[in-house]
Amino acid sequence: MLRGVFPIVVTPFHDDGSIDYDSLDRLVDHLLEQGAYGLGLFGNASEGYTLIGSERPEMLRRVGKRVNGRVPVVVSTGHTGTDAAIALSREAEDLGASALMVLPPYFLKPDGEGLLYYFGAISAAVSIPVMVQDAPLMSQVALPVPLLARMARECSNVTSAKIEAPPTAPKIGALKAVTGNGFAIFGGLNGQFLIEEFERGAVGTMRRATSPRSTCAFGRAFAPATELLHGGTSAPRCP
Repeated sequence: MLRGVFPIVVTPFHDDGSIDYDSLDRLVDHLLEQGAYGLGLFGNASEGYTLIGSERPEMLRRVGKRVNGRVPVVVSTGHTGTDAAIALSREAEDLGASALMVLPPYFLKPDGEGLLYYFGAISAAVSIPVMVQDAPLMSQVALPVPLLARMARECSNVTSAKIEAPPTAPKIGALKAVTGNGFAIFGGLNGQFLIEEFERGAVGTMRRATSPRSTCAFGRAFAPATELLHGGTSAPRCP
């Protein structure tokens, strides 16, 4: 089960808009040295929405080669349509993603049954874990606790959720109460409520950042704090 601090890897660009892969290598090395339990790619803070189709797989290959299996790599594959999200999810799995983080459709917003169909179709199309990203401040899509719990029961690969619906701690507590220990709950929102989220049952956080510098600095405070919040237990992390 995923747990711990997963920084969202920002995408470094050259002045001409192309990806700066040498800087990306250095960033990945730095985050692992800082104690990352895993890495997140193509999230909102990654500027993944700016990448063209050929850049996503190349960046994933590069990060996967650099990580070399030391920590899990969670890849964001949400889309505005189900078929497109399935295609991105399968591509990420084929390229070595450890798990997927999936945002709900945010252009034409489906109802509860539509959301269940969307996440169920993605779950059925892959064989790796799926994390539901509950980020209504960005998506404007509500994912109430009963719907998330139903996804956990009915979608075999939906094994975790990232809760970014403020206030996060009460929702994490409510979701934990109905899903139990077999469902991993992460916080977000730049780690603002890390302690409160862990007190309510979260097992990790994916820290969103406002700048590359704040992303890089995550480990100096967040990795040790997470160790303490885990009660001194050992969680998977890089050597």
